[in-house]
Amino acid sequence: MTVRLAMNPKSILLCVLMAMAAYPEKRRMLDVLEPGVDLELRDIGGSKLFGKVLRMLSDGGLRKAIVACQNEEGTFSVRQNATVDVFFGKMAAGRKSLYSFETILLEASLNGANRVVVISLPENVTRREHRTSFRIMISIGGKFFHGDGVEGSDAVPFMTQDISAGGMRIVSATPLETGSIGAVELDIPEAGLPRLMAEVVRSGEGEDGRYIGSLRFINVKPREEDILYGLIRDWERGFNAFKKKRFRFR
Repeated sequence: MTVRLAMNPKSILLCVLMAMAAYPEKRRMLDVLEPGVDLELRDIGGSKLFGKVLRMLSDGGLRKAIVACQNEEGTFSVRQNATVDVFFGKMAAGRKSLYSFETILLEASLNGANRVVVISLPENVTRREHRTSFRIMISIGGKFFHGDGVEGSDAVPFMTQDISAGGMRIVSATPLETGSIGAVELDIPEAGLPRLMAEVVRSGEGEDGRYIGSLRFINVKPREEDILYGLIRDWERGFNAFKKKRFRFR
């Protein structure tokens, strides 16, 4: 027996666009990166260095970019030949695309108040979908581990009220101190999401005697970010499908 699904052209186009957006796209580096573009460099520890491309050059077949950096978040490692992740955004046709690539730190020096670094440029760069921090209301159990989240750390159980790619709001029986940093573990082992570092940005007592806290994710690695966005997309689609089914005949 053959089952045929009737879909109009707009539905087919939407499905195609969603499928295309779910996968990163490779672009030629020299087509998207140019002097004047702002870069964010992340070292293996998650510290960040923010700068602007001064020049791009080729040295014996090796493509390089000279970057002048002014702002730093954390303690960025300037060890020669260290691996760094690089991120930047660029407007095209009225939309901002996000790009990333992994590379090697070739040189680092100080020029007055600026830190000047030289990075190698690979042949291709990954274009990621344009993303926003969509927040979805969902209740999931989890634990907040004070400190670096190693085994033996004190854990505070919680339930989420909502989650976005940038953080979450939680409810717990034990208060969390504003400004404290720890590791967050969500009770969804099938998702493959590792513990995420987070900072408590707000904390207070709710009307029912439980405590409400707002957490901001910090030092999120690209792979962790991809898993987070995938989960939020899946939850959003499931919620929208439920709404359509629930109110279809009303």
